[in-house]
Amino acid sequence: MMTFPERLRELRRRRCLTQRELAEQAGIESTYLSKIESGKVQTSEATIRALAECLGTDPDQLVLSAGKIPQRLQADIAAKMLAEGIGPPTT
Repeated sequence: MMTFPERLRELRRRRCLTQRELAEQAGIESTYLSKIESGKVQTSEATIRALAECLGTDPDQLVLSAGKIPQRLQADIAAKMLAEGIGPPTT
């Protein structure tokens, strides 16, 4: 399974975007995007959302399809699932 940085890089390349182009569209520095894609930094939920929007995907899908959920998003995803009635079974 791909890591989040690998998934991000794959989607960027599929859309024929350079790091500079995607970073500009997402409102971040290209050096920061490079660090995200290389796994040197973990990024904020806001940045993940901006990147996902630029790549035409849902932020949850970008993160979940990578198979690894950043710690910051775990609580948000759990809250969203509970709000939608999706949660662990009760006994």
